[in-house]
Amino acid sequence: MTQTEARRLKRALEKQFGGKAEFEPVDKKGRYRFALTSKRFEKMSHLKRQAQVWEVIDRTLSREANVDVSMILVFAPADLIATG
Repeated sequence: MTQTEARRLKRALEKQFGGKAEFEPVDKKGRYRFALTSKRFEKMSHLKRQAQVWEVIDRTLSREANVDVSMILVFAPADLIATG
């Protein structure tokens, strides 16, 4: 995946879920990892979150670029609050 494709996916995720997406390269071969935080995930299971995110990925990227998503973490804001 190119950096342009990674930016396009970031924008598509933010548009779809109304949250904040970030990405970073994993290696020099064009693989990226993503993190997405959205209030829309508040009462949603992790499985459903991933399913909805991958629908966006499949619509946004070609099959060839899609395999370069090495990881995508999805959080509700409450998931990021440290306890203890």
